[in-house]
Amino acid sequence: MIDNSSYFDILDKPRITKKMSYLFKKNNVLVFQTKIKYNKFQLLRAIKEILNVDVKKIRVLLVKRKRKKIKNKFYFTKAWKKVYVFLEKKVDLSNLI
Repeated sequence: MIDNSSYFDILDKPRITKKMSYLFKKNNVLVFQTKIKYNKFQLLRAIKEILNVDVKKIRVLLVKRKRKKIKNKFYFTKAWKKVYVFLEKKVDLSNLI
């Protein structure tokens, strides 16, 4: 069982982009970035506890690591999950944050 303080550890940060704002206006969708180790059910519970909203469905995408190069050195970025949260009702963003 997860306590309330660790729910905030599950959701790393919201993804705020032009696409996200378009999706929120059109389809009432929020987008978050999380770590790979959490599954869909843990994410659903964390979103319901933190935001206090009704969730219609959740879609989870795995963003793979990428190879980067600085001068002559190569490194890999970390892999992470992108979570699309479809909300039941229209919600004002200023009330959520």
